[in-house]
Amino acid sequence: MFKVGPNPYGMCCTLGIQGDHPAPRDVNWFIDYAIGMRAKCIEFHFGQLMALNLDQLKRIRETLEEHGIEPILSGPWPLEELPNGFPIAKALGGKTIRTHLSPILCGARSELGSYWDSLVSNIQIQLNDLAPRAENGGFVIAIENHQDFGSNELVEFCDVAGPAIGICLDTGNPLAVGEDPMDFTRRVSPKVRHVHLKDYRAQATSEGYRLVRCAIGDGAVPLQEIHQILAQNHSELTASIEPGALNARHIRLRTVEWQERYRPDSLNIEVACRVALGRAAIEAHEEFRTPWELNSDTNEVCEFELGQMSKSVFNMQELGWLPK
Repeated sequence: MFKVGPNPYGMCCTLGIQGDHPAPRDVNWFIDYAIGMRAKCIEFHFGQLMALNLDQLKRIRETLEEHGIEPILSGPWPLEELPNGFPIAKALGGKTIRTHLSPILCGARSELGSYWDSLVSNIQIQLNDLAPRAENGGFVIAIENHQDFGSNELVEFCDVAGPAIGICLDTGNPLAVGEDPMDFTRRVSPKVRHVHLKDYRAQATSEGYRLVRCAIGDGAVPLQEIHQILAQNHSELTASIEPGALNARHIRLRTVEWQERYRPDSLNIEVACRVALGRAAIEAHEEFRTPWELNSDTNEVCEFELGQMSKSVFNMQELGWLPK
């Protein structure tokens, strides 16, 4: 059974995570939103909770328990800050803490040059240090494929660090590192501890493609097939609905500079391009920018986010991830 609920990063403007405006909605609204969609999990951004005291966190926990909603804590980041989230996760009764590993997006490792290799080594050292601390606290740390690492690399991080380190599978992000989403899922599935349900429409460019956010289920990602693969390894998983970033991601995977920082054991660029551009592709003349990128006012951006979330919930109900 998949416990599905909302993710704050699909509503960054609405929840005040992105931009310098006051948050139009607060954490209590977010919890009510989850209850309204009959969610069975909810993912919190660390910044939403860091100012709350233990009594406030206890009340949130009681509300979630009343409605059978499992909490996931996301962050803080970077990794050395992650233990600061342990007391909040414990207060909420959460078992999973999601994090990402690097500042890289769009698969653009070449931006870091030779520093990339030392960054990877340091990440493994940090995960090895975090693993026993998480295990002692009763947590699993779920490291996300955050448009930086391939499937085999993530599995190796987990194998070395031990069972307290698992994977948060973002269903759309394999396309950002030149992998087929289904192959990616097969490789990481035994290690998956949490899922980000993400989908993309793609627009071809001379260097690769742009990945543009859309309602989950309206894009190119084969969500039903991914569901079937995960179900082979898991009788139960949490999964949060996360429409992509408000800024399009330009994946320049056809350039030498992009490819040279990747190992060949996961890359399948032609298949990734075929998947990304094979269904719901954006034509060259179509506008790909979101209201955020077009500098629309806050209300319009929030309406855009909430509209895509509502459509995502409907699609996930139709696809069987959520009860109708």
